[in-house]
Amino acid sequence: SYGAGLPWVGRALAFQSARSAIAAFIRTVEPTAVWVPFYACSALSDAIEASGARIRRYPLAEGRRVPQDLPMASSDWLICIDYFGLSGNACNEAIARYGGHRILVDASQSLFRAPAEGVAIVYSPRKFV
Repeated sequence: SYGAGLPWVGRALAFQSARSAIAAFIRTVEPTAVWVPFYACSALSDAIEASGARIRRYPLAEGRRVPQDLPMASSDWLICIDYFGLSGNACNEAIARYGGHRILVDASQSLFRAPAEGVAIVYSPRKFV
């Protein structure tokens, strides 16, 4: 059956693409700026620009981690990418450091990443497969 191995799929909202899901989410939370790693697909930048939010870039630290010292304003959001399903710990560290209430995990390349309570996450089965 649909989503049998991924129990959270039944609670998810469906969009045509990860890009449109991210744009809709950013429009909903209305951040002052969205922090995005330099190493990110242009579709991510396109989605943020379409939402009208300002993009701020950050370099990845060792192990594809989010830097520990981002000067985020209280109304900023951070996008952490789980690169190929190998950066889950990096995203978990960012959630612990910056707070899950202002992080969007881009799991477009990590379909099997389990969601965390109170953390926004975007999956893209089409892109993953």
